[in-house]
Amino acid sequence: MNIDEKSWTELAEEVLSFGKDALHNLAIDREDGLQVLTSILFRRVVYGFEATQLLTKQHLFSEARLQRRGMLEALFSLGALWKQPDTVDDFVKNDIHRLIKLYTNMGKTSRKFRAHHLRGISKEEISEKLIELNKKKSGQYLSIESLAQKAGLHDLFLSDYAILSESSHHLAKDLERHLSVDENNNIKEFIVEDETISISEILFPAIDHLLMACYAINEIFSMNLKESINKISEHVDNLNK
Repeated sequence: MNIDEKSWTELAEEVLSFGKDALHNLAIDREDGLQVLTSILFRRVVYGFEATQLLTKQHLFSEARLQRRGMLEALFSLGALWKQPDTVDDFVKNDIHRLIKLYTNMGKTSRKFRAHHLRGISKEEISEKLIELNKKKSGQYLSIESLAQKAGLHDLFLSDYAILSESSHHLAKDLERHLSVDENNNIKEFIVEDETISISEILFPAIDHLLMACYAINEIFSMNLKESINKISEHVDNLNK
C-alpha cells in the first residue's frame, strides 16, 4: 500500500467511525415519522460507506461504485426529508406507486414464468391487486431525480449518480474497465480492475457524501456535530489537493 492509499484508507476509517458514533447516539422519537425515516436512511448511508470502503481496500472498484450509487440514493431521500419535511407523507405513500408499477409489470409476464417464479399468481389476481392498490393511491410520485431535487442535490444526480449508474447497468463502456489492450486496441488480457486507478477516486466522493448525511442528521436531531464535521471536511480537502 503506497502513502496515498494509506492516507485515504486511514481517513475513511476515521470518517466511518464518526458516522457510526453519530448513528449509535441518535435519540429517536419513535412517534416522529421524520426521525424514524431519516435515522434508517442514515444507517443505509453509513453502512453503504463501510461496504464501499471494504471493497475499495480489495481494489474491487466496480463493486464499490455500485455501493456508492446506493449511498447516493439514500442520501437523496435523507436530504429531501430534511430540506422538505412535508415530503414524509409522500415518501411513505410512494410504496403504493411502486407496488402498482411492480404488479403492472408482473401482469406482462408469461404464465410459465409466473408459475415458476411468482408462486403461480394468475392474471386475475394481479388485476384484483391493481384495482385495490389504485384505490389507495394518493400523494405525489417521488422519483430518484425528484428526491435529489428536493434535497438540493440535483447536480449530483446529473453527474456522479449518472456515471455510477453505468456500472449498475453494466453498460459496454463500463465493461471496458476489465480489459487490458495494446496500442492497436487488441485485447491482451482480462483484468479484475485497472490498477492505475487511485482509491481516492472512490473514497473521496464517498467520504464527502457520508459527511453530507452527517450534516443533515445533525440538523434533524440537534446533535452538535457541526464543528467535528467541519474539521473532517477540512482534512478531506487538504488530502485531496
